[in-house]
Amino acid sequence: MCVERPSILCFCLYLNFTLFASASHAQPPGPDSRLYNGREYIRNGTPAKGFPYFEWDSLRPGLLEYGDVSYDISLEYDLAQDQLVIRNYSDNTLISLVAQKTRYFSIGPYRFRYFPAGTAHLPEPGFYQELYSGSKVTLLARRRKNLVLPSSLDERAQYIQIDTYFLLLNGSSYKVKTEKELLDILQDRKDELKKYIRKNHLSFRRHFEMSLTQTIAYYQQLKT
Repeated sequence: MCVERPSILCFCLYLNFTLFASASHAQPPGPDSRLYNGREYIRNGTPAKGFPYFEWDSLRPGLLEYGDVSYDISLEYDLAQDQLVIRNYSDNTLISLVAQKTRYFSIGPYRFRYFPAGTAHLPEPGFYQELYSGSKVTLLARRRKNLVLPSSLDERAQYIQIDTYFLLLNGSSYKVKTEKELLDILQDRKDELKKYIRKNHLSFRRHFEMSLTQTIAYYQQLKT
């Protein structure tokens, strides 16, 4: 049971159950599927260290809700261009999907949602990873990769990932960069959260995302 310490593992078990339930209603796309109305996607051919995609440099099995239809399909997420990519039905061309028609997608245990402009005052529309979702608070990660060009002939271009975290709380969004900022946002339970962080030896400097997620999960528990 997850009573005293609602760990990331507990949340992942819940998330995996949710994705499994969604998968039971998913279907492989047919040749006339609206999925294939996207534009052709061309990979960036610049030689570089790393790659622009989330986690894997290849299409991976996933789930997708697109235009109110759930699909079981292989895909990849280009963090540099914020584009979701699949293969066409003939399996000879890559296609970038229309982001506004995508409600959510998942690759392995990682779930992303599309947020249109103006949602809870988020800074920009696009795909956000759902790290934690509760009835009182939601934790999102906006993940991007930038291609940094070399400054000399001896260097190579490389992809640098930048992660930004947001809380959705009471209809608004809050950018979180430090433990102090988090506790200032969650003022109503600040003392309990500080005790929880100390007791569980959470380190926001060394393991920011893990510590942030566990603290948010505990806040949700306190509020329900």
